[in-house]
Amino acid sequence: MSRILELELRMLGVENKLVQNILVEDSGYKIFLYRLNLVVIPITSIIKINPIALVLKNNLISRLPENIGEVVNLIHLDISDNKLSELPASINKLEELKLLDLSNNKLREVNELSLNKLVKLDIKHNSLETISFKSMNNLIELDLSDNRLNKINSFNSLIKCKYLDLSNNKFSEFPSGIDCLVNLERLDLSNNRIDKIPYFILKLVNLKFLYIHNNPIKDISILNKLNNLEIIEITEDYLDNLDYDMKNVIVRDVSPRV
Repeated sequence: MSRILELELRMLGVENKLVQNILVEDSGYKIFLYRLNLVVIPITSIIKINPIALVLKNNLISRLPENIGEVVNLIHLDISDNKLSELPASINKLEELKLLDLSNNKLREVNELSLNKLVKLDIKHNSLETISFKSMNNLIELDLSDNRLNKINSFNSLIKCKYLDLSNNKFSEFPSGIDCLVNLERLDLSNNRIDKIPYFILKLVNLKFLYIHNNPIKDISILNKLNNLEIIEITEDYLDNLDYDMKNVIVRDVSPRV
C-alpha cells in the first residue's frame, strides 16, 4: 500500500492496526483480520473503507453488528471459526455479496436469508436446527453439513443450486421440496437416518453424484431411472438385495460407521 493511501485511510479515522491488514487491488479493498482474538468487529472503520472482501475467520466474534449491511460493496465475507450464535437481519442488505462463509460457528437458526447475488454459502459445522431462504436465485453451492437439521424450508428459491451437502444431519427422509432443484448435480445425504429413496428423486434429472452411505436404505433400484447418474455411494450392509444392476454407474460401498 502506498504511503499516500495509508495517510488517506488514517485521515478517515481508520485504526492503525486495521490499515496494516488491508490489501489494495484494482477491484477494491480487501481486509484480512484473522487469528487476532477479535471479540468486536471495528465496523465503523470498515464501513469507511467499504471493502469488497472482509475475512474475519479464527477470532472470538459472537455477533455481527446491526450495521454490517452498510458495507455495501462487500462481495466476499468470511467469518468462519468464530462464536456466532445468530445473524442480524441487516445481513440481507449486502446486495453484492457472492461468497459467504459462516462455517464452524454456533448458529442454531437462520431465517429468511435473502441474498440474491450469492453464489456460494457455507454453514457447515454449526448447530443449525432451522433454516429458511427467501431469495437466493443465483446460489450454486450450499454446504449445510454437520448440523442438526431434519427439514429445510423453501427449496424453491434455490433453483440454480448444483451442489448440495446435507451430510451428518438428522434427516429421516429425503427433504420435502428438494425435487424442485432440477439443476442439482451433486447431492450428499450421507450419515443421516434415511431408510427410503422417494419416487420424486426422478425429477432430479441432472443428478450425477449421489452420496447416501451410512443411511439404512434397503432398496436403490429406482436410481436406475436417473440417466445422468455417474457415481453412487451406498452402504451395502443395509440393502435387502445386492443384485442391483446400475448401468453405466459406479457404485461404491462405504462401510457403516461404528
